[in-house]
Amino acid sequence: MKQQRPSSREHGQTLVLTILVMLVLLGFAAIVMEGGNSFLIRRDLQGTADVAAMAGAQRVTVDRSEAQATAAEYATSQNSDAGATVNTLVATGASTGTCNGRNVPRYSVCVRVQKQQSNLFGTLLGTGNQVRAQATATASMVRSMGGWLPFGVVEAQFTSGTQISFRPGSVSAAGSINAPAGDSCSFYGGNGVRDVIMSKKFGGVDACHIDVGDTIETQTGVTSGNLNHGFDARLGSNRDSFDDVFRFDAESGRYVILLPDSPRLGLVPLAEGTTWPLSGGAEMEVSGYAFAYIGNRSNAPTYPALSGSGSGLRIHLTPVQALLPDTWDTNFMDYEEGSSNIVAYRLVD
Repeated sequence: MKQQRPSSREHGQTLVLTILVMLVLLGFAAIVMEGGNSFLIRRDLQGTADVAAMAGAQRVTVDRSEAQATAAEYATSQNSDAGATVNTLVATGASTGTCNGRNVPRYSVCVRVQKQQSNLFGTLLGTGNQVRAQATATASMVRSMGGWLPFGVVEAQFTSGTQISFRPGSVSAAGSINAPAGDSCSFYGGNGVRDVIMSKKFGGVDACHIDVGDTIETQTGVTSGNLNHGFDARLGSNRDSFDDVFRFDAESGRYVILLPDSPRLGLVPLAEGTTWPLSGGAEMEVSGYAFAYIGNRSNAPTYPALSGSGSGLRIHLTPVQALLPDTWDTNFMDYEEGSSNIVAYRLVD
Protein backbone atom coordinates (compact mmCIF):
# COMPACT_ATOMS: atom_id res chain seq x y z
CA MET A 1 0.00 0.00 0.00
CA LYS A 2 1.30 3.43 -0.92
CA GLN A 3 2.29 5.69 2.08
CA GLN A 4 0.60 9.08 2.03
CA ARG A 5 2.84 12.16 2.48
CA PRO A 6 1.71 15.10 4.63
CA SER A 7 0.24 17.88 2.62
CA SER A 8 1.81 21.33 2.45
CA ARG A 9 -1.20 22.65 4.41
CA GLU A 10 -0.37 20.30 7.33
CA HIS A 11 3.26 21.44 7.21
CA GLY A 12 2.06 25.04 7.41
CA GLN A 13 -0.25 24.34 10.35
CA THR A 14 2.57 22.63 12.27
CA LEU A 15 4.90 25.56 11.62
CA VAL A 16 2.32 28.08 12.81
CA LEU A 17 1.62 26.01 15.94
CA THR A 18 5.34 25.72 16.68
CA ILE A 19 5.82 29.45 16.31
CA LEU A 20 2.86 30.15 18.62
CA VAL A 21 4.21 27.77 21.27
CA MET A 22 7.64 29.39 21.01
CA LEU A 23 6.11 32.86 21.37
CA VAL A 24 4.17 31.75 24.46
CA LEU A 25 7.31 30.21 25.98
CA LEU A 26 9.34 33.31 25.19
CA GLY A 27 6.59 35.43 26.72
CA PHE A 28 6.64 33.41 29.92
CA ALA A 29 10.43 33.56 30.00
CA ALA A 30 10.34 37.33 29.55
CA ILE A 31 7.75 37.72 32.30
CA VAL A 32 9.85 35.58 34.66
CA MET A 33 12.97 37.58 33.83
CA GLU A 34 11.13 40.87 34.28
CA GLY A 35 9.68 39.63 37.56
CA GLY A 36 13.14 38.71 38.79
CA ASN A 37 14.46 42.08 37.67
CA SER A 38 11.60 43.82 39.48
CA PHE A 39 12.44 41.87 42.62
CA LEU A 40 16.08 42.97 42.48
CA ILE A 41 15.12 46.58 41.82
CA ARG A 42 12.57 46.52 44.66
CA ARG A 43 15.16 45.04 47.03
CA ASP A 44 17.63 47.82 46.16
CA LEU A 45 14.91 50.44 46.50
CA GLN A 46 13.88 49.05 49.90
CA GLY A 47 17.46 49.41 51.09
CA THR A 48 17.51 52.98 49.82
CA ALA A 49 14.22 53.79 51.54
CA ASP A 50 15.40 52.23 54.82
CA VAL A 51 18.66 54.20 54.84
CA ALA A 52 16.94 57.45 53.88
CA ALA A 53 14.28 57.07 56.58
CA MET A 54 16.89 56.28 59.25
CA ALA A 55 19.05 59.25 58.21
CA GLY A 56 16.05 61.57 58.36
CA ALA A 57 14.89 60.23 61.72
CA GLN A 58 18.23 61.16 63.27
CA ARG A 59 17.49 64.81 62.46
CA VAL A 60 13.73 64.87 63.04
CA THR A 61 14.01 65.77 66.73
CA VAL A 62 16.10 68.81 65.78
CA ASP A 63 14.37 70.19 62.67
CA ARG A 64 11.67 68.58 60.51
CA SER A 65 12.72 70.46 57.36
CA GLU A 66 16.30 69.36 57.90
CA ALA A 67 15.09 65.79 58.43
CA GLN A 68 13.25 65.84 55.09
CA ALA A 69 16.27 67.32 53.29
CA THR A 70 18.57 64.71 54.82
CA ALA A 71 16.22 61.85 53.86
CA ALA A 72 15.91 63.16 50.29
CA GLU A 73 19.70 63.45 49.99
CA TYR A 74 20.23 59.88 51.16
CA ALA A 75 17.53 58.61 48.81
CA THR A 76 19.06 60.24 45.74
CA SER A 77 22.59 61.65 46.03
CA GLN A 78 23.98 59.30 48.72
CA ASN A 79 22.50 56.23 47.00
CA SER A 80 22.56 57.38 43.38
CA ASP A 81 23.42 53.86 42.14
CA ALA A 82 19.87 52.76 42.96
CA GLY A 83 18.48 55.35 40.51
CA ALA A 84 15.58 56.18 42.81
CA THR A 85 13.42 59.27 42.91
CA VAL A 86 11.43 60.38 45.92
CA ASN A 87 7.69 59.84 45.53
CA THR A 88 6.54 60.78 49.07
CA LEU A 89 8.39 62.27 52.04
CA VAL A 90 6.75 62.94 55.41
CA ALA A 91 8.39 64.09 58.65
CA THR A 92 6.37 64.37 61.86
CA GLY A 93 6.98 66.30 65.07
CA ALA A 94 4.91 66.28 68.25
CA SER A 95 1.86 65.08 66.26
CA THR A 96 1.34 61.93 64.20
CA GLY A 97 0.85 61.95 60.42
CA THR A 98 0.01 59.75 57.44
CA CYS A 99 2.08 58.49 54.53
CA ASN A 100 0.33 56.84 51.61
CA GLY A 101 -2.50 55.75 53.87
CA ARG A 102 -0.26 54.49 56.67
CA ASN A 103 0.05 56.05 60.11
CA VAL A 104 3.35 57.75 60.90
CA PRO A 105 4.28 57.98 64.62
CA ARG A 106 5.48 61.15 66.33
CA TYR A 107 9.06 62.24 65.53
CA SER A 108 9.31 59.95 62.52
CA VAL A 109 10.24 60.10 58.84
CA CYS A 110 8.44 58.18 56.09
CA VAL A 111 10.10 57.86 52.68
CA ARG A 112 8.62 56.34 49.53
CA VAL A 113 10.94 55.95 46.55
CA GLN A 114 10.31 54.72 43.03
CA LYS A 115 12.12 53.78 39.84
CA GLN A 116 10.98 53.44 36.27
CA GLN A 117 11.49 49.94 34.88
CA SER A 118 11.60 48.96 31.20
CA ASN A 119 8.79 46.43 31.29
CA LEU A 120 7.20 45.66 27.94
CA PHE A 121 5.12 42.66 29.02
CA GLY A 122 4.13 44.35 32.27
CA THR A 123 2.79 47.29 30.27
CA LEU A 124 0.91 45.00 27.87
CA LEU A 125 -0.63 43.13 30.79
CA GLY A 126 -1.61 46.35 32.55
CA THR A 127 0.63 45.82 35.59
CA GLY A 128 2.53 49.09 35.15
CA ASN A 129 6.27 49.68 35.16
CA GLN A 130 6.90 51.65 38.38
CA VAL A 131 8.74 49.84 41.15
CA ARG A 132 8.27 51.40 44.61
CA ALA A 133 9.47 50.88 48.17
CA GLN A 134 8.55 52.60 51.44
CA ALA A 135 10.07 52.82 54.92
CA THR A 136 9.33 54.64 58.17
CA ALA A 137 11.91 55.27 60.89
CA THR A 138 11.24 56.82 64.26
CA ALA A 139 13.09 58.41 67.15
CA SER A 140 12.25 56.43 70.30
CA MET A 141 13.26 56.52 73.93
CA VAL A 142 13.90 53.74 76.41
CA ARG A 143 10.83 52.77 78.45
CA SER A 144 12.60 50.16 80.55
CA MET A 145 15.89 48.29 80.68
CA GLY A 146 17.50 45.61 82.81
CA GLY A 147 21.09 45.20 83.94
CA TRP A 148 21.48 48.65 85.49
CA LEU A 149 23.77 49.64 88.36
CA PRO A 150 22.17 50.10 91.83
CA PHE A 151 22.73 53.86 91.70
CA GLY A 152 20.43 56.62 90.51
CA VAL A 153 21.22 60.06 89.10
CA VAL A 154 18.90 63.06 89.37
CA GLU A 155 18.07 63.97 85.77
CA ALA A 156 18.14 67.71 86.43
CA GLN A 157 21.47 67.50 88.27
CA PHE A 158 23.88 66.09 85.70
CA THR A 159 25.60 67.35 82.58
CA SER A 160 26.26 64.69 79.96
CA GLY A 161 29.93 63.72 80.00
CA THR A 162 30.69 65.37 83.37
CA GLN A 163 31.81 63.11 86.21
CA ILE A 164 29.74 62.82 89.40
CA SER A 165 31.37 61.67 92.66
CA PHE A 166 28.84 60.85 95.36
CA ARG A 167 28.43 59.11 98.71
CA PRO A 168 26.61 55.77 98.58
CA GLY A 169 24.00 57.18 100.97
CA SER A 170 22.91 60.41 99.36
CA VAL A 171 24.02 63.74 97.99
CA SER A 172 22.20 66.20 95.75
CA ALA A 173 23.09 64.57 92.45
CA ALA A 174 23.00 60.81 93.02
CA GLY A 175 22.66 57.94 95.47
CA SER A 176 22.15 54.21 95.99
CA ILE A 177 19.07 52.17 95.10
CA ASN A 178 17.54 48.95 96.40
CA ALA A 179 17.82 47.35 92.97
CA PRO A 180 15.20 44.63 92.35
CA ALA A 181 17.03 41.63 90.93
CA GLY A 182 16.99 37.85 90.56
CA ASP A 183 14.11 35.60 89.52
CA SER A 184 11.73 37.26 91.96
CA CYS A 185 12.84 40.81 91.07
CA SER A 186 13.17 41.70 94.76
CA PHE A 187 16.11 43.17 96.67
CA TYR A 188 17.87 40.56 98.76
CA GLY A 189 20.36 42.33 101.04
CA GLY A 190 23.94 43.55 100.98
CA ASN A 191 25.24 40.82 98.69
CA GLY A 192 22.62 41.96 96.20
CA VAL A 193 24.42 45.29 95.79
CA ARG A 194 27.65 43.47 95.02
CA ASP A 195 25.97 41.08 92.57
CA VAL A 196 24.03 43.80 90.75
CA ILE A 197 27.19 45.92 90.36
CA MET A 198 28.87 42.92 88.75
CA SER A 199 25.79 42.21 86.59
CA LYS A 200 25.03 38.83 85.08
CA LYS A 201 27.51 39.47 82.28
CA PHE A 202 30.33 39.64 84.83
CA GLY A 203 29.19 36.85 87.14
CA GLY A 204 26.47 38.57 89.17
CA VAL A 205 22.77 39.10 88.59
CA ASP A 206 20.89 41.63 86.50
CA ALA A 207 18.68 44.33 87.93
CA CYS A 208 15.16 43.86 86.59
CA HIS A 209 13.38 46.01 84.03
CA ILE A 210 11.79 49.11 85.54
CA ASP A 211 9.41 51.25 83.47
CA VAL A 212 9.67 55.00 83.24
CA GLY A 213 7.17 56.34 85.79
CA ASP A 214 7.71 53.46 88.24
CA THR A 215 9.30 54.01 91.65
CA ILE A 216 12.31 52.38 93.32
CA GLU A 217 13.40 52.58 96.96
CA THR A 218 16.61 54.43 97.79
CA GLN A 219 19.17 53.08 100.22
CA THR A 220 21.70 54.48 102.71
CA GLY A 221 23.06 51.34 104.33
CA VAL A 222 25.48 50.19 101.62
CA THR A 223 28.75 48.80 103.00
CA SER A 224 32.11 49.60 101.40
CA GLY A 225 32.95 45.88 101.35
CA ASN A 226 30.08 44.98 99.05
CA LEU A 227 30.80 47.98 96.82
CA ASN A 228 34.48 47.10 96.52
CA HIS A 229 33.80 43.43 95.87
CA GLY A 230 31.29 44.26 93.15
CA PHE A 231 33.45 46.77 91.31
CA ASP A 232 36.63 44.69 91.69
CA ALA A 233 34.91 41.61 90.24
CA ARG A 234 33.44 43.63 87.36
CA LEU A 235 36.42 45.78 86.39
CA GLY A 236 39.36 43.54 87.30
CA SER A 237 42.46 44.95 85.59
CA ASN A 238 40.51 46.76 82.86
CA ARG A 239 41.98 50.16 81.93
CA ASP A 240 39.52 51.42 79.31
CA SER A 241 39.43 55.22 79.49
CA PHE A 242 36.33 57.34 79.01
CA ASP A 243 37.50 58.19 75.48
CA ASP A 244 37.98 54.49 74.74
CA VAL A 245 34.34 53.81 75.60
CA PHE A 246 32.62 56.97 74.26
CA ARG A 247 32.97 59.38 71.35
CA PHE A 248 31.08 62.66 71.28
CA ASP A 249 29.04 63.33 68.14
CA ALA A 250 28.80 67.10 67.75
CA GLU A 251 26.07 66.90 65.11
CA SER A 252 23.58 65.07 67.32
CA GLY A 253 24.87 66.43 70.64
CA ARG A 254 25.02 62.87 72.01
CA TYR A 255 27.73 60.33 72.63
CA VAL A 256 28.31 57.20 70.56
CA ILE A 257 29.36 54.03 72.37
CA LEU A 258 32.60 52.64 70.94
CA LEU A 259 32.99 49.64 73.28
CA PRO A 260 29.55 48.22 74.12
CA ASP A 261 31.18 45.21 75.84
CA SER A 262 33.49 47.21 78.11
CA PRO A 263 33.01 46.51 81.85
CA ARG A 264 33.40 50.27 82.29
CA LEU A 265 30.11 50.85 80.48
CA GLY A 266 27.22 50.90 82.92
CA LEU A 267 23.59 51.93 83.01
CA VAL A 268 21.87 54.02 85.68
CA PRO A 269 18.23 55.03 86.17
CA LEU A 270 17.42 58.74 86.08
CA ALA A 271 15.42 60.19 88.96
CA GLU A 272 12.57 62.67 88.61
CA GLY A 273 12.88 65.86 90.67
CA THR A 274 15.73 68.19 91.59
CA THR A 275 17.46 66.51 94.58
CA TRP A 276 18.22 62.98 95.64
CA PRO A 277 15.97 61.55 98.38
CA LEU A 278 17.87 62.02 101.64
CA SER A 279 16.74 58.88 103.47
CA GLY A 280 16.84 55.16 102.95
CA GLY A 281 13.55 53.64 101.90
CA ALA A 282 12.41 56.84 100.23
CA GLU A 283 11.07 56.50 96.69
CA MET A 284 12.59 57.83 93.50
CA GLU A 285 10.48 57.99 90.34
CA VAL A 286 12.30 56.74 87.24
CA SER A 287 12.27 59.38 84.49
CA GLY A 288 14.57 57.52 82.11
CA TYR A 289 18.00 55.93 81.84
CA ALA A 290 21.54 57.08 81.08
CA PHE A 291 24.71 55.23 80.19
CA ALA A 292 27.60 55.81 82.55
CA TYR A 293 31.36 55.44 82.58
CA ILE A 294 32.53 53.65 85.74
CA GLY A 295 35.71 55.10 87.22
CA ASN A 296 37.52 58.22 88.42
CA ARG A 297 38.72 59.85 85.20
CA SER A 298 41.16 62.08 87.10
CA ASN A 299 43.07 59.05 88.39
CA ALA A 300 44.56 57.33 85.33
CA PRO A 301 45.46 54.68 84.33
CA THR A 302 43.50 52.50 86.78
CA TYR A 303 40.41 54.74 86.96
CA PRO A 304 39.18 53.38 90.32
CA ALA A 305 35.42 53.23 90.81
CA LEU A 306 35.73 54.11 94.53
CA SER A 307 37.88 56.35 96.67
CA GLY A 308 38.06 57.20 100.38
CA SER A 309 36.46 55.33 103.24
CA GLY A 310 33.83 55.77 105.92
CA SER A 311 31.94 59.05 105.56
CA GLY A 312 34.49 60.06 102.91
CA LEU A 313 33.70 57.10 100.64
CA ARG A 314 32.85 58.21 97.09
CA ILE A 315 31.58 56.43 93.97
CA HIS A 316 32.76 57.86 90.64
CA LEU A 317 30.44 57.72 87.60
CA THR A 318 30.12 59.83 84.46
CA PRO A 319 26.54 59.72 83.13
CA VAL A 320 26.19 60.46 79.42
CA GLN A 321 23.44 60.88 76.88
CA ALA A 322 24.38 58.19 74.38
CA LEU A 323 22.61 56.41 71.55
CA LEU A 324 21.38 52.91 72.29
CA PRO A 325 23.54 50.04 70.94
CA ASP A 326 21.65 47.44 68.93
CA THR A 327 22.53 44.63 71.34
CA TRP A 328 20.90 46.05 74.49
CA ASP A 329 17.61 44.52 75.67
CA THR A 330 15.10 47.37 75.65
CA ASN A 331 11.43 48.30 75.75
CA PHE A 332 10.63 51.49 73.84
CA MET A 333 8.36 54.49 74.26
CA ASP A 334 7.71 57.64 72.25
CA TYR A 335 10.34 60.35 72.06
CA GLU A 336 9.87 63.14 74.61
CA GLU A 337 11.18 66.63 73.91
CA GLY A 338 13.68 67.82 76.53
CA SER A 339 14.22 64.44 78.19
CA SER A 340 17.73 63.15 78.94
CA ASN A 341 16.53 59.56 78.46
CA ILE A 342 18.39 57.24 76.06
CA VAL A 343 17.42 57.71 72.41
CA ALA A 344 17.23 55.04 69.71
CA TYR A 345 16.52 55.39 66.00
CA ARG A 346 14.75 52.39 64.49
CA LEU A 347 12.73 51.23 61.49
CA VAL A 348 9.08 50.64 62.36
CA ASP A 349 7.55 50.06 58.91
